[in-house]
Amino acid sequence: MAMALLFLLGLAVAVAEVTPEVTTPVGRLRGVEEAGVRAFRGIPYAEAPVKELRWRPPVPFKAWEGIREASQYGKPCMQILPGGSEDCLYLNVYSPKNVSETSGLPCLVWIHGGGFEFGSGGDIYYNGTNLVSFLLSQEKPAVLVTMNYRLNVFGFLGSEMLRDRDPDRSTGNYGIQDQRMALRWVQENIRAFGGDPAKVMIFGQSAGACSVSSHLLMPKSFGLYSRAIMESGGFVDWSARPMSISEIWFQRLLTQSKCNDVKCLTDLSAQEVLAAFLAIPDGRCCRQLIGYPFLPWAPTIDGVELTGLPRDLVEDGKVNKIPMVMGNTLDDAAAFFSNPNLSTAELDSLFVKYGSKSAEKLYLSESHASLQNYSNEWWAAERAVTDQNFFCPIHSASRKLASSTDVFQYLLEHSIRGTPIVQHSDDIPLVFMNLPLHASLEEKQLAQQMAMSWYHMAAFGHPEDMWPKQTSQVAPMLTFQVASQGGNQVKDANYRDEQCSFMLQWLNTTTHGDRTFFGVHLVPEMISI
Repeated sequence: MAMALLFLLGLAVAVAEVTPEVTTPVGRLRGVEEAGVRAFRGIPYAEAPVKELRWRPPVPFKAWEGIREASQYGKPCMQILPGGSEDCLYLNVYSPKNVSETSGLPCLVWIHGGGFEFGSGGDIYYNGTNLVSFLLSQEKPAVLVTMNYRLNVFGFLGSEMLRDRDPDRSTGNYGIQDQRMALRWVQENIRAFGGDPAKVMIFGQSAGACSVSSHLLMPKSFGLYSRAIMESGGFVDWSARPMSISEIWFQRLLTQSKCNDVKCLTDLSAQEVLAAFLAIPDGRCCRQLIGYPFLPWAPTIDGVELTGLPRDLVEDGKVNKIPMVMGNTLDDAAAFFSNPNLSTAELDSLFVKYGSKSAEKLYLSESHASLQNYSNEWWAAERAVTDQNFFCPIHSASRKLASSTDVFQYLLEHSIRGTPIVQHSDDIPLVFMNLPLHASLEEKQLAQQMAMSWYHMAAFGHPEDMWPKQTSQVAPMLTFQVASQGGNQVKDANYRDEQCSFMLQWLNTTTHGDRTFFGVHLVPEMISI
């Protein structure tokens, strides 16, 4: 996930120059200026969800008097990484200088990934200065917003015992409700930074992309954005959990915290809740790559905010029909396989979950890059899990949605790590233009191409002309690649058809581990709200 990008710590950091001020409907802010970009960080959009506000919908932050300093990021939300706090509902705005309330600039709102367990809008790889500065240099000014939202057990704990804490009786979607509150803040305040609330594009990667797809499926979020981009996620099975599974995690939290009820849980300190979460067996991301649960913590199908599995809602057409982009990296699953010398026996034990030998025959016969110390079995496992959890469900959703809205699909085929393996998160430094110091000229050009495509989507509702639109019959996609390797190309519409035919059939049948989480069958369930 996002942690895979720590190599970016070597990137150049702009030096703050002046202290710009802005007056918003909720109060005045003093930020910093970096490379011609105004950065306002640590802006509160909701009250700290502490004590009685824990596991409740967010409460809007009250207006303030005087000037509020906005030069530093707010604390990240509670997580395994250090420095977290429950007082964490902050966002950050990057905008060009010399703009006014009538500038009407497109606004890109980023939702970070991290398996719904860790990360923040203030992570170094999401610094928006380089992206906004580049767009300004191309006479394409835009505003960028990043945000924090509640994570793991603080953001996605769901149970019937928690329903009374929400007036609408929703449960297990507090992190998504935080994001929605931030989007409302954007609608009400972004003009002060030069932005146009009618041109808001939500975009995210991994769990952030799944958050975007959640907003596309939740009518309460409709109207708060007008375009969307999903990078390596969105409408996939791991983007949501049924209530029956949320109840299992809730009971396990009670066990680990030695609590019997919600009152006991709310009386615990944030550190005590975090410790109980970390003690839950298998309660962390990506412990099971084939089958459930890939992500233990995710938006909850509570019958209020989310009414069904994302894939089923797409099939039923219950999606906000706005222009959207979705795609992934060539080897999204590579980061989850730590042993490059995967053996035949290990592959057999992994692929047995697919219920037949077809998977081994299909994936062991694939061609792949020649890379020392990486076995054919590793490549087979990596490509299968990439197809299962990323490419095939994304490709299927894009084809389905193309009959009712404008959909564009991409595949990133280049890694700036200097390896033929294009990993999960390799798109982030390109889109944000936060490249490592060793980046080549053609990698910088690739980043510029992606940044411009993302800008065009936000500004006009479609990428640049070279990117073909999907249809339900023809499903072309644009591949992003450096010039020396052929450059950007339109991929054949039949790309990976055989693999996706196998994988989608498996995903749609009881072969999928009887479609169970921990032996709990995924069947339509009556939800008491």
